[in-house]
Amino acid sequence: MLELFRKNTLLNNTLLLLYTFCVRAVFLFKRELPGDPDGGVLFEYVRSLFSAGGIGEVIFTSFLIFIQATLLNRICGINKITRENSLLPGLFLVLLSSLSVSFLALSPIMLANFFLLIAIHNFFLSSKESGSASRIFNTGFFTSAAAFCFQPYLIFIIVFFVGMALLRSFKWVERIQMLTGILVPYFLLFLLGFVFDQIPNIIKLQWNQQLEFVGAIAAISWHALIPMAYYVFSLLVGLMSYNGLIFRQNVQARRKINLMYFITLMSGVVIWFQSELRWSDIQVAIIPLAFLAGAFLQIVKNKLLSELIHLIFLSGVLFLHYYFSA
Repeated sequence: MLELFRKNTLLNNTLLLLYTFCVRAVFLFKRELPGDPDGGVLFEYVRSLFSAGGIGEVIFTSFLIFIQATLLNRICGINKITRENSLLPGLFLVLLSSLSVSFLALSPIMLANFFLLIAIHNFFLSSKESGSASRIFNTGFFTSAAAFCFQPYLIFIIVFFVGMALLRSFKWVERIQMLTGILVPYFLLFLLGFVFDQIPNIIKLQWNQQLEFVGAIAAISWHALIPMAYYVFSLLVGLMSYNGLIFRQNVQARRKINLMYFITLMSGVVIWFQSELRWSDIQVAIIPLAFLAGAFLQIVKNKLLSELIHLIFLSGVLFLHYYFSA
């Protein structure tokens, strides 16, 4: 099956869309999905557009996951940080985003990942040439948009400032441009809050309910250990395949791969900045882990092994969905 996704063509992208809906089709049998905790102001607005756990929300999230997968594939293809221009990183993003029935409903982290991908895309493009003021501004802007869904995502701005030193010699004015991109959304948010007398609610949603160091860890049921095991497996595969991923890559591609590893590290930091730590918060690491898993399968010479790894992931998704929806 993986051979269908080794080439980035229009037909194969259509198949990826169909694949996304197939692996998330459990909503046809389980209409009531577990709700997610409150998020930032942007997440709360988007969630208000759908009935909680309804079919409209699940269809929207399926399209959202497909768009994220397409964005990740585009990032990998344009920046040549994988051996081939394939759909495998996006394929694993779909799988990792569907490992639990609770992942089917719209969540703050899911929506924040969408904006974080746009920020990463703009930042990588800005590293190719100087004078990319709009790209640098957009990086900061969409990072703030991600924080409007899940406030701890603002910590990812550290990744981009470190990346400025890693990828090329950014000028100080470009650093100010990124900082401006970060601040403008907050200025507009508080301006709207002032006009509509909603500043107390904005502060409550963005800071009082979100941005604090973890004070409790939610209980973990035994079936939650299975998705967590898949995430740990993806991380271990990525760590052990580092030399293979950077082998025969140019200097710029190597630096971008290193930055993806740094995003993985920062994902582990982000989840601690909330009142209660839940096992479903591992979704924070979906983007870098999907990249690592997809890139790893491109360097595996044994195609049978690649198919086996994909089958293990797909079987886990289907088992967890239909066993716990019965």
